[in-house]
Amino acid sequence: MKGRRGALRIVCVLLCAMCLIAGAAAQTAGDGRMRFGVKAGLCALQPDLTDMRPGGVGLTASDAEVWGGVGYTAGAYMHISIRRIFLRPSLMWGTSHSRLSFDLLSASPGITSTATFPQAMTLRVYSLEAPFMVGCHLVKQPPFELNLMGGVKVKYNYLVRLTPDSPGTAFDFHGDDSPRHWSVCAALEVRIDRLTFDVGYEYGMNSLRAALDNYVYRPGASPVAGTRLARRMSGLSLTVGAIF
Repeated sequence: MKGRRGALRIVCVLLCAMCLIAGAAAQTAGDGRMRFGVKAGLCALQPDLTDMRPGGVGLTASDAEVWGGVGYTAGAYMHISIRRIFLRPSLMWGTSHSRLSFDLLSASPGITSTATFPQAMTLRVYSLEAPFMVGCHLVKQPPFELNLMGGVKVKYNYLVRLTPDSPGTAFDFHGDDSPRHWSVCAALEVRIDRLTFDVGYEYGMNSLRAALDNYVYRPGASPVAGTRLARRMSGLSLTVGAIF
């Protein structure tokens, strides 16, 4: 319940911020034009592991691999034209999932051989996003437009799930150390009359850190000290929308 209330407060703050930005930009634009749009599509965000520290005596990790899955994104935006430049504050919802795998190597004192225990887990992330883009018209011959945009995206992960997939593996995951993070992003948009198509890329600028407590990495083993993971999220999106 607390998480849902926190997410609702974030939505309200983002909506108020969008209105203030749009109002200020409209006054600056003078006789410019403000329009609204909606879009939805697919996203393929993949975590880049920046740190992995297994707990427990003699445990190390190796051969970490990540597979990104296809998620979904949807939202609304304001389009504020200032001659050939435009501003685009947005409010988006997104979900992504990916699979992590690595090997835990256990070396007991006095024993030269090392035991290997493959680990696999699934990461699911649900987030609210507030991109703010500045764009320009590369081609503007109505009803056709080709636009290039760049900016920043503030994100709030209101739900993060990390679940084990390997038999005998178990841990307690309580979420990231902070639900807030941000990324830089760019997009290329094609507009035909009111219909829009765009492909975008974003790169996470800060690492999200999480702890996996009471980690059990093989059947019958006792829990060991928590494993620490850090990641940053990057990837592509492809959306279709309409502007009014």
